[in-house]
Amino acid sequence: MQKLYTSGDWSFFLSEVFHPRFLAPTGHYVQWKLANDWDDYNEMTHATRFFDEAQKKPTLEVDSHLLMKGEELKGALFIIHGDLPSVESRYPIPEPEKSLILKYFHIMERGQGVGQQWLKDVIMPHYIKLGFTDIYLSSSHPKSFGFYEKFGEQMASYTSASDNRLLTREGKCFRIAIE
Repeated sequence: MQKLYTSGDWSFFLSEVFHPRFLAPTGHYVQWKLANDWDDYNEMTHATRFFDEAQKKPTLEVDSHLLMKGEELKGALFIIHGDLPSVESRYPIPEPEKSLILKYFHIMERGQGVGQQWLKDVIMPHYIKLGFTDIYLSSSHPKSFGFYEKFGEQMASYTSASDNRLLTREGKCFRIAIE
């Protein structure tokens, strides 16, 4: 793993491989949703399927970004690059060779500005240096919409059924220009 940035107690790392243990912050989020009767969409199940399929595609690369507080994993986000149209069909990606997809962005200790700092001071500069110009993402968490609107623009919206088909999930897709 490569350390990209440090700020106070927080360290930001990059691993160019995916490991299932990196999904611990996603699991923490799913537990919170269950405890708070949020919905029945299990991000752990969907993330596991997504990464199983992505690893079978030699045209895709997954960068695992990890947020550590001391020795503890407190956050993870995943950046996908390569043949992006093979994993995203909700919106067009005009220049996939210069674009990235952000997936499964979860931080266990929210509300401290760490997520904003992570995107602005770590993720964006890292990928600008590599020649990328855009980050795309989809989210069905209404509380995250305002966060992503600070960085970019909404490009599309969608609805999908929850896992047990009990709820309709409203989602939005965003483009963040990082040039």
